[in-house]
Amino acid sequence: MVYALDHQILNVVQKHHVVHRKDQVHVCKHHLALAHQVILILSITLITIITINNNNTILLLVPGYCVGPSDLQCCVSESPSSGTYGIDISVALTSSGATCLASSNSFIIPRGYQSLGKVDPNVCNNLKTAYNAGIKTRDVYLFPCPTCGNPSGQVTTLVNYLNSNCKSYWSGRIWLDIEGSQYWLGSSSSNQAFYKSLKDSCSSNARCGIYSSYYQWEDIFGSTSFVYGNDLPLWYAIFIFIFTQ
Repeated sequence: MVYALDHQILNVVQKHHVVHRKDQVHVCKHHLALAHQVILILSITLITIITINNNNTILLLVPGYCVGPSDLQCCVSESPSSGTYGIDISVALTSSGATCLASSNSFIIPRGYQSLGKVDPNVCNNLKTAYNAGIKTRDVYLFPCPTCGNPSGQVTTLVNYLNSNCKSYWSGRIWLDIEGSQYWLGSSSSNQAFYKSLKDSCSSNARCGIYSSYYQWEDIFGSTSFVYGNDLPLWYAIFIFIFTQ
């Protein structure tokens, strides 16, 4: 199983200034309008491979490594000694796996809605399993199906399902997964219209956040100057390193 780790909660200051965490593990210069004056969850994403018996977890961070375009550069300045760690998952979570992860992660974000246009059948079990293991915060992410239409309906379908089946295990936030232009519609304007409805429904029915990146946002919506939803938390993913065994 592959889990993306180290979604760091950062404080965003003014546009074009420095994004930083108190222990200065990650220092990022940003010009991304979407990230202006919001709370940013930055996936300087480390990949860990958890073996079948869940007893061998590898976490790798490379000091001095920098990624991103010239106007959105993020660098690892030192190995982390503190911070808020969490994972996102798109597979079924076992009790033993959750217990293993709970020892070093304070939040989890299982997939709640699939790109096929339906609720992920594992979402409630994953939330319950994470709760029983002691993982404090349990959000979900929604991978939309633009070609299915009815964006507001996709949100309400997920919210209604969670409220009916596992409300007490869900922390109440939905992250809108905005990536993969191949899943979207044929034009930037159509994509923007779909997203606006998706975001509005999310904000009306739950605490909402956005998952995306500079390149994904620009590819799907035509420009990073499109900033609808910049009042929401942003989970920004940069994939730094993949370690396999």
